[in-house]
Amino acid sequence: MKPGLAIFLASALLLNACASNPAYMTRAYAEPQSGARARLRVVTTGEIRLIPGRDCHDEYAPGAGVVATQGYDLADHHLNGRKLGMPDEPATDQRGTVSEVFVTAGQPVEVNFISQQIATGTSNWVCNLKWSFVPEAGKDYVSRSSQSFEACSLSVTTLDGQSVGHRDYLNACPAK
Repeated sequence: MKPGLAIFLASALLLNACASNPAYMTRAYAEPQSGARARLRVVTTGEIRLIPGRDCHDEYAPGAGVVATQGYDLADHHLNGRKLGMPDEPATDQRGTVSEVFVTAGQPVEVNFISQQIATGTSNWVCNLKWSFVPEAGKDYVSRSSQSFEACSLSVTTLDGQSVGHRDYLNACPAK
């Protein structure tokens, strides 16, 4: 291999590694074990990660990680299909991976949807959407996310369909 190519490839790998926290990309979300909690059902055709206790995007936040994933081999899959006994929703689309988890009530939580589909040849369509909300104790919520070619969608509602929080391009948290 030519030295210039080797340096370029090494630099590209290093920059890619700095772009995102590898642990956040693969580890499971850590649910709150006590205190005021709410339940969140996640329905996704890609991968959903949660970042608890932050109103900015912080992949290093304690507990941040994967809740549901469809087809990402390196990510933790143990929460896929988990049920907490949330009531069924009447006539709603449940395509994709469905998981139910606890989230801390009264503190912001970021829902991060990531997905990728092959477009044509060597091109890909990539989704990376974020939604932030503050759950209320004892309430049930649903996050739906999907990708169909270049169209990406992410929403969070109460179980009865009322929209909560907001989709945002959340800023990264300030450096510590």
